[in-house]
Amino acid sequence: MREIGLSPNEVGLNIEAEKPRKIFLEIGLKSDWKQGPIIFNEGALVSKHDLYVGLDYRLAPVEEASKLAQRAEIKNALFLQGDAQNTPFGSETVDTIYFGNVFGERTDTQNDEVGFRSKLIKEARRVIKANGQLIIF
Repeated sequence: MREIGLSPNEVGLNIEAEKPRKIFLEIGLKSDWKQGPIIFNEGALVSKHDLYVGLDYRLAPVEEASKLAQRAEIKNALFLQGDAQNTPFGSETVDTIYFGNVFGERTDTQNDEVGFRSKLIKEARRVIKANGQLIIF
């Protein structure tokens, strides 16, 4: 897992520890402002959470989103490059998971598209709280 921008310690996040925080996880980042991460476009949805985490397997969108967040002086955001099928979160620790165009954009070269999707959903089910919200866009 590669951190871009603020570190987990800088935003008060210990990903592996159980903490009573409301966490919003976006999987799959767009790198431009108008279609970019949901933190820039749906502030009301994200503002109900203590921490926003953006995760993408590609480095470029993670770096760009981090720069945009710094320019906008967003302090409760963390951007990570990593595998959405194996996130750094403990079981039942995330309140909201948002998949933005993830299912239609990427297929895994080692797995068929259905296998990739089912692994994403399995991981989402593992990390989302029992009363959590899963948004697929």
